[in-house]
Parts: sequence; structure tokens; C-alpha cells
Amino acid sequence: MDITDLTPLERRIWRAFPHGTAVDVRPGEGEDPAVFRSADRDVRAEVVRALLLGGSSEPGEAPALRVAGARIIGILDLQHMEIRHPVRLTSCHLFTARGPLFHVS
Repeated sequence: MDITDLTPLERRIWRAFPHGTAVDVRPGEGEDPAVFRSADRDVRAEVVRALLLGGSSEPGEAPALRVAGARIIGILDLQHMEIRHPVRLTSCHLFTARGPLFHVS
């Protein structure tokens, strides 16, 4: 996947992955929860899949996908795949073209 085609949030997640750094985009205290629906919190499922199946690593670091508060858009197809990195999706929502799929707590 070409990093120049990523949204700003996807780029943050892409750059955080090799270090296992968490990316948190949940609304802060006192923020309007409707802000959660903002496109600024959208991450394409294909980006998540590309990271999990072939994301880079840094020497001495432990790659991991740690994301909080994102909306993962599209079908995250990991069927028959072996994921070798930790994954933590906190307060994330998965959406297909037809609407919400489910919520990950």
C-alpha cells in the first residue's frame, strides 16, 4: 500500500504500527459524542488489513495495532490469515457500505 494515498489518521496509524504505539481518536471529556461520527475518525479496512498482513517493523521494537475510537470502514477480511502482531481495537466501530456491522469494546 502506498503511504501517500492514506488519510491523515491512516498515516498516523501506519507510522505508529512498527513501534506498537497506540493511536487514540476517541472524543475527549466534554466533547460532543456526535464528533465520533466525523470522517476524521474513519480508517479503511484495507489499510488495517495491509498493516496486519505486511506492516513493517523497526529493530528493537514490537509492532502492534493499537487503535481507540476509530470507525473502520469496509470489510475487514482476515479469513484464513495468520496475524503475527498484537491487535487492540478499543471503542472502535466496524462499518460496511450498508451501515454499522458491530462495535468493538
